[in-house]
Amino acid sequence: LFKIGYTTLLYSAIAIVLLVFFSTCKKPEVPGSIYGVVADKATGEPINSAGVLLKPLGKKLTTGSDGVYEITDLKAGDYTIDVTKTGYADLLNHKIIVEAGKTNPDHPQMEKLPPSLRVVNDNKQDINILNFGLAVTSDITRSFSIFNDGPESIEWEITETSEWITAISKVNGILKAGATQPVIITIDKDKLNEGKDSTFIHITSNNGSKDITVKAEGAQKAKLNTDSVTNITPSTATFNGLITYSGNPVYDKRGFVYSTSSEPTIENAIDIPATMNSNTAYSANVSGLTLDKTYYVRAYAINSRGTAYSTNQESFVATAIMPTLTTQAVTNVNIGAGTATFNGTILTIGDPAYTERGFVYGTVHNPTIDDNTKKIVSGTSTGVFSSNVTNLQEGTIYYIRAYATNSKGTVYGTQVNVKFNAVMPNVATNSISDIEGTSATFNGEIVSVGDPAYTERGFVYATFTNPTINDATKKIVSGSSTGKYNCSITNLITGTTYYVRAYATNGSSISYGESVSFVPKFAMPVLTTEAATNIKTTSATLNGTITDIGNPAYTERGFVYATTANPTISNAIKQIASGNGTGSYSKDITGLGAGKKFQLLLNSSKSGRRILHCRNQNINPFFRSKLLATFFEVF
Repeated sequence: LFKIGYTTLLYSAIAIVLLVFFSTCKKPEVPGSIYGVVADKATGEPINSAGVLLKPLGKKLTTGSDGVYEITDLKAGDYTIDVTKTGYADLLNHKIIVEAGKTNPDHPQMEKLPPSLRVVNDNKQDINILNFGLAVTSDITRSFSIFNDGPESIEWEITETSEWITAISKVNGILKAGATQPVIITIDKDKLNEGKDSTFIHITSNNGSKDITVKAEGAQKAKLNTDSVTNITPSTATFNGLITYSGNPVYDKRGFVYSTSSEPTIENAIDIPATMNSNTAYSANVSGLTLDKTYYVRAYAINSRGTAYSTNQESFVATAIMPTLTTQAVTNVNIGAGTATFNGTILTIGDPAYTERGFVYGTVHNPTIDDNTKKIVSGTSTGVFSSNVTNLQEGTIYYIRAYATNSKGTVYGTQVNVKFNAVMPNVATNSISDIEGTSATFNGEIVSVGDPAYTERGFVYATFTNPTINDATKKIVSGSSTGKYNCSITNLITGTTYYVRAYATNGSSISYGESVSFVPKFAMPVLTTEAATNIKTTSATLNGTITDIGNPAYTERGFVYATTANPTISNAIKQIASGNGTGSYSKDITGLGAGKKFQLLLNSSKSGRRILHCRNQNINPFFRSKLLATFFEVF
């Protein structure tokens, strides 16, 4: 029993707890909605585009073609709706109760107003727009009709405020039931704004009203820009424009206006018409401009609407075009004469054309006509021009620029320079020739005369290296051209080494050739004794041959013979043989003793002067032949 009682108490407690829990939990509220169809009360047909306003929430919507409307997510409660539609009586403050979690149906019905005032076309179709399109002279009227679609007569009136509607054929009247009143509207195209324009005509009556929108498109001016002016000269230029919109109707004339005042117009400036074609970019050339004047130019285009000017203007100055020229290298430089030829080229004559040209030169960089020597050269065309300049100073560097001057100023060519320094003659010392014991021949060559040309040439020589005209013996040789020249020198000391240099001088400086050395010395003749011929009892022919005449050349030749060995001119018989040079020679001798044997030697004697100069070298005046003595016996 106790056990059963305990179980019962437990379950009772659980039940009480659950009851308290669920009683304290509030269920969430589920929103409701409204759904319905707005319909014609008389026909039951759904009404399209009816306006529905839910109050107090202010929610708005419009019915579709099926007349349906629906509003969702509404809290439970009381609401009202206003339903409106043109041609129907307004349904205001229509009450609707919304229950939570339900779709609450409500189908408002509207009463159609009795037909009365209508605006129609010729086919009795309702209209609300009159469109003139682009208004042109032959198309400035439109018409519509007022139609009384009611059972009773109506009194009507038209009002409008537009400036460009200039006439309405009838503005008020009384219209019987079922009757139609045509109305013609006339506009003034010149009063239209550019582009699309619109206004309203209000038709009111004692049984309804209508508004008609009147549209028209006014003529539009073209739109264009003025581009930069090109090809500017002192008197001409090219104007450039660009059409960005051709206008409506399309422009039939275009061009430019220009003046020395800003914002030129056709009325107060010079008009330059431009060629008409399909290109949106166009140009025109202008002439007769004044140098240094500032001009303002604007592009324009004209159609029936009027003259359109570019949104911008370009200004420019009629500017001179300076000539262009270059300076070429200096030619024909003659330092001795102090002359040279300056050269330049006129590339363009400029505008206005140059009136003077020439050269400017001096000892500083970039000489100008203001502070340096100027040399004018006649001429007014393009091409090469030159000037022979004199009185240039040796040892000076000159800077030269060609120039050209017009009424606007002077322009210069690039700078060139010429170093007016002397060019020394080029001299060579050639080998010494004809060397003898006390003499020799010096040889030199002028390779180039120099600038200025040399005024003296010759040789310097001494017993030390690199002799000069200041410390050595000088020998002048006449002449002034290029080529070889020579000089014979005497009174040299035999066996001494001499150094020789050719030279040439232009008075202020001197050039030398390389140093050449030599030693003056004797060279003995070379000879042989040949066998005696034609040997007889008391006579014979003596024979010899000279192969080298010696240096200096021998002055006497012949034979010495005796009955003893090594005869000489001191202890034997001497027989002189005439002649000179190399080669064989002979001498017939007589008075020989029969049966005697003779030894024969040639003899060759130097001159007494040469012998004197050779004494210190112990050279005898008589020389044996290179062969042994020739013996011959007389029978």
